[in-house]
Amino acid sequence: MDLLNNIKNIQIGDRLVYQVLEERESAVQLFVNDRGQVDFPLIGYVDAVGKTCYVLAYEVKELLEVDFFHRATVLLRHQFADNSRGRINVVGRVARPGPINIPAD
Repeated sequence: MDLLNNIKNIQIGDRLVYQVLEERESAVQLFVNDRGQVDFPLIGYVDAVGKTCYVLAYEVKELLEVDFFHRATVLLRHQFADNSRGRINVVGRVARPGPINIPAD
């Protein structure tokens, strides 16, 4: 868990990839909702905005170890390496029709 990103803060709309190694399940994609929370399997909603993946993973680890695991290894990262919210397709009478990235800010 010490290798998790401790620089980039999580923002509303971010997509995160989440996995607990002890579950032996594939990683799942989670979404930061408009309230700044992420709905984690087993534990529910956790505040995420303004935290790094490193900080949030340790919080989730502690919550999981209360009722579900003796020891949990939580992996959490941003889904995309770029700083965009996704892509849209612009059509009609515009200067540049076609797909564009939605900036994160």
